[in-house]
Amino acid sequence: YQFDGTKWTRHSYEFTAMSGTGPNDVWGSEGFGQTGFRKAGSQLRHWDGTSWTGVRPAPDAIFARAPNDVWTSFSGGSVSHFDGTTWTDIPCCGGTSIWGSSPTDVWFAGPKAVIHYDGTNWIDANLPVSNAPGATIWGTAANDVWLCSDNNGIRHFNGTSWTLVDTAPNCSDVVGLAPNDVVFAGTNKWWNGSSLQAISPYVGAMRVRSG
Repeated sequence: YQFDGTKWTRHSYEFTAMSGTGPNDVWGSEGFGQTGFRKAGSQLRHWDGTSWTGVRPAPDAIFARAPNDVWTSFSGGSVSHFDGTTWTDIPCCGGTSIWGSSPTDVWFAGPKAVIHYDGTNWIDANLPVSNAPGATIWGTAANDVWLCSDNNGIRHFNGTSWTLVDTAPNCSDVVGLAPNDVVFAGTNKWWNGSSLQAISPYVGAMRVRSG
């Protein structure tokens, strides 16, 4: 669905991951059928403001920082980058969640590892996320990054090191609007800039995030 400020419009495709930089630059990864498996022929599609165009096989995660800086990944262990013209496939870490503040600061979170890309090197953050299929990552800046891990709680990166903030189980997603406004799905936790607070109603799932 698309909201134009007044009404919702239903589109023809069902996406399990979306990211965009503006109303004329949105990416969506087609989702799963009733069997629980990704439907044959599922595509990564791009919205140009008028129509959806199939681009390549549907990935597990998408992150669009700019029209010429788009990342996708598969949990099985591959990453792709779009520079505005060409897609480049990289046989690396993969993951189920991506976030970055610049072309030289990109994080990939997956069920086995959290990897950082500095524009040249791929560096394992050595965080305990094994057997955590719900690991997701989001931030506001290079020194303000959050990791929400299904079995390993809530962690924060300050630009230098990671800190365990809370051991909350079942954390399935993280999204926010500012450094003092971050919500963790699967828990009743909200970060106000200085501490975690309980929120109500309970937030069980989030799909669309800013960035």
